[in-house]
Amino acid sequence: MLNLSRTKLYSSFFLSISAIIFSGNLSASENQGGGGRLSIPAPQVDQVDPKMVNEMLDFVPEVVATVGDQAITGKQVKGVVVPTLTAILSAGSPPPTDEELQALVAQVTGQLVDQQVLFHVCHDDGYESNYEIADDKVSELRKNAGEKQFNIALARQGVTQEQFREQIANMAAFNQWLQEKVLKDLKVTDEELQEFYEANQKNLMAPAKVEVAHILVELPEDSDEKAEAAAYRTMEGIQAKLENGVPFAQLAQMNSDCPSAKSGGRLEPFAHGEMVKEFEDAAFALEVGKVSDVVRTNYGLHLIKSIRRIPVKVVPLEECRRELSQKLLNYKLNKALQQAIDSGRKTIDVEVMVKAQ
Repeated sequence: MLNLSRTKLYSSFFLSISAIIFSGNLSASENQGGGGRLSIPAPQVDQVDPKMVNEMLDFVPEVVATVGDQAITGKQVKGVVVPTLTAILSAGSPPPTDEELQALVAQVTGQLVDQQVLFHVCHDDGYESNYEIADDKVSELRKNAGEKQFNIALARQGVTQEQFREQIANMAAFNQWLQEKVLKDLKVTDEELQEFYEANQKNLMAPAKVEVAHILVELPEDSDEKAEAAAYRTMEGIQAKLENGVPFAQLAQMNSDCPSAKSGGRLEPFAHGEMVKEFEDAAFALEVGKVSDVVRTNYGLHLIKSIRRIPVKVVPLEECRRELSQKLLNYKLNKALQQAIDSGRKTIDVEVMVKAQ
């Protein structure tokens, strides 16, 4: 099922556009995980055929909306929707239904309409499009990316160079308006923060966690019988030393194939769903101070020692103050932008040609 949440986070939407334009990044970057967790690598999938994705959007009209005398084109909408669909299909998810596709196109269209309405609001407040900034930024992007890649990136976004220049000029005005007319007056008081904290404690629960140390003897899943037998013999030798009184931490430092060996095999506390299932199940089943039997995962063989259990608890305000303050600030910003959009729509002729079923 395609997730088509209609929540309007205007601050995130416009600030992310601003960040892309003014950082000079014309392409999406991959979010690379890490953190030393024991996790199963994501499955490899075949590359998605761009032609197939574009054919799924054949129903999108040439012009999807008008805001005043400004037309929002189907190419612009596709420039946002195509990467989203490609990511969904690349992850192995089933293709969205026709209704879901229409809802996604309508959602993106609505965001682009709201963007243009806000640009009109900025202009009405006396903030003119800044073409000096736009020309400097276009020159910088063209130089850094190279003429060919620059044009390819614009084509993927469904905009011409002139439309892109216009967008940057308008975004420069929007950024100035946002700073001077909106953000400078937005504050979160201690009273508001305390009230928000108390009202949302059920959503501020830290999950139960365990802290363990482990010893890993590497054994890839495709190992032959000889390698497997050798790994189990190694682990049996470690178990024998442990029974004879050699400290677990010392054995981990001397024998473990995990980077955690340096710290005596200790791992950061983790909750359910953060580790490989076999490892996690064994860790949560252990009593504090006890050592598990040999546990087999796709990494190899493990001995796990339980160090402590951390029960479910409400996160103290001081530990989430910054996060909650930012959420409240975002809420106020979204509300202010929504009010500006609602006000702008009363004076601007808006027509939308695509709607969700």
